[in-house]
Order: sequence, then structure tokens, then C-alpha cells
Amino acid sequence: MKTAADSPKDSLCCKTVATEYGDLRICRRHDGFRYSVVAIHLPGEALPAGRLCHVWEEHAGNTLSSPPTSLTSLEEELRRSFEGEASKDPSLDLIDLDHCYDFQRKVLLRLRDIPRGMTVSYGTLARSIGAPGAARAVGTALARNPFPLVFPCHRVIRVSGEIGQFGGGTSMKESLLRREGVIFSGKGVVSPRCLVAGFRGERLQD
Repeated sequence: MKTAADSPKDSLCCKTVATEYGDLRICRRHDGFRYSVVAIHLPGEALPAGRLCHVWEEHAGNTLSSPPTSLTSLEEELRRSFEGEASKDPSLDLIDLDHCYDFQRKVLLRLRDIPRGMTVSYGTLARSIGAPGAARAVGTALARNPFPLVFPCHRVIRVSGEIGQFGGGTSMKESLLRREGVIFSGKGVVSPRCLVAGFRGERLQD
């Protein structure tokens, strides 16, 4: 299984995108053939431990003299997602899932089926990928989500309606949900109207 740190050092570039919450950090790679994004970190989120942390530290100042349009577009999509201006989730075109384990990849891809303005519980998400009883494993996969916003883990909450944890903090999670149209019935508690009960077909439905 590849990791971002397995890439040649001279292929990496760590870019920051300013948001109202602070700097969003994007780690990008060029393998000699194409550009890809290997990690995104939210403002205020701790850098990952181990080798990937060193990648961030060593390449934080690297820049691309002429970034491709697709990278610039992704940066803008991420910014718009923070601002609540986006009508759809950021593109997957440049996202490199090679360093995600199989179960995590399945969980992350399923997140894209949760409509904006809605949320789903960990248990419901687990059942939707054919793994009933794996709510805790789903939570672990989301806690290690290397591409927040692209894979909207902020839309997964507790079955009680409480929003639960988030890499960027609970205030950011609640703000993102509100900007997408999620209704709250109390402080930090999502209205049952915005907590879907299960999947029908390819997308979540009430």
C-alpha cells in the first residue's frame, strides 16, 4: 500500500488556501505523468503523525510555478465549500486514494451519496456498505479521512442527532452543516428531519 511519503521528495508541493477558519493545507504530488492530491488538512487540525508529518514540514514552502487549471479549480471548490457557496462536492478528478485501505475507501466513496442538507448516522452508513454492526470501524475510517470536504465526513453524526467529533472541531462541523442547509433542533443537535434513515438505490433518502 502506497503512502504520500513514498513519493519522490521533489514531486511534492504543500499549498495553503486561506479560509475564514484559517489555512486549509493541500499536499499535491507529481509522479512524472500527472498531478494528484494526496492529503488535505483542515484549519486547526493537527498534522498526521509519522512520515507524512515530515512530508508536510519539508515541502510546506514548495510551490508550483505553473499549477494546472485542475488544481486551481479544486482549491476554489474547497474554498467555496467552506463559504457555503458550493452546490456540489469538490471534484474527485485529482484525488489519490491509493494510500487508503479498502474498507476506508468504500466508506469514503459512499459519503458522496449523502445529499447536501442531510446527515446520516454511523450505523446507517455502515449498513449501507454491507457492514451492519461496523459503526465503530466506520468512525475510525472517517477519523482518518485524508480528504475532508471532498469526502464529506462532516455529514455523519450520532444516531441521537448530536454531531459528534470532527477534525476541524465541532464548531466548524456545525457551521458547515448549517451552511449546507441542515436544520438544528437545539445546540449541536440535528433535527430528525435532516437525519436520513437509510439508503434506497444509489443515494440516501428519507
